[in-house]
Parts: sequence; structure tokens; C-alpha cells
Amino acid sequence: MFRDTKSEELLDELETDGEAFFKNGFWNNIIDLSLTVAIVLASLIATGLAVAEPKSFPRWLIPTLAAIPAAAAAIQKIAGVRERSNWYFMYAAQVRSLATRMKYASSPNVEEIANERANIEIKMEEAWTKIGGSVASSTGHRETMRK
Repeated sequence: MFRDTKSEELLDELETDGEAFFKNGFWNNIIDLSLTVAIVLASLIATGLAVAEPKSFPRWLIPTLAAIPAAAAAIQKIAGVRERSNWYFMYAAQVRSLATRMKYASSPNVEEIANERANIEIKMEEAWTKIGGSVASSTGHRETMRK
């Protein structure tokens, strides 16, 4: 199967971006899960300490532990960690899908796939603004991820 320079360039870009977006989704997912676990554990520990002998630990410990769930939940909500994770995974899936179609096509239409990629970028930029990011943020991520 014959591939020209533009075809190879686009395929490389799609595969690189798909990998990078997936990694970002993975790390946002890990952060989200970690914050969720912190919420549950801090609540359980604070509850356990609230019924324990008061002189067996510093007085400030219960209110500090009790504040962790609110702080972690606020971080999740304000940063939109779960939404960002989903956004990155969706972007990765779409870009990987294009790469797979291009890679296994007997004679891929580079212009058509590039146009599909451009449409995906516009759609994903619109979705990014709904999770608290600026319009330029997701595009900027791609350049940063390649370095």
C-alpha cells in the first residue's frame, strides 16, 4: 500500500495525539479517583476519631480531617477533573478511530481524513469550554504534549 509524505505525516499526528490525549485522560481519571478515595477515607477516619478517646490525639485533627472531603469535592467540581478525563478519552477515541481508518485503508483520502480531524477539533473545542477551559486550552495541550 502506497503512502505519501502527507499521509504519513497525518497518520503520525493522529497516532501521537491519540496517545497523548489518552494519557491525559488516564491521569485526570487517577486524580479524580484519588480525590474520591480521599473524601471517603477522611470522612471515615474523622468519624472514627469523633467517637474515640479525646486525649489520644491532637484536638485539631478531627476538624482538619472533616475539612478534607469538602476541599476534595470542591477541587473535583471547580477543576472538572472527571469531565476533563472524559473529554480527553473521547478526543483520544475519535482521533484513534481516524488513525485506524487511515492506517488500514487501501488508499486513504488524506484530505477527507484531515477535514474530519478539523471537524473533530472544532467539536472538541466547543466541548472544552463547557468544562471550564478556555477555547485555546485544548489545542495548546496538543503542542505541549508533543514536546
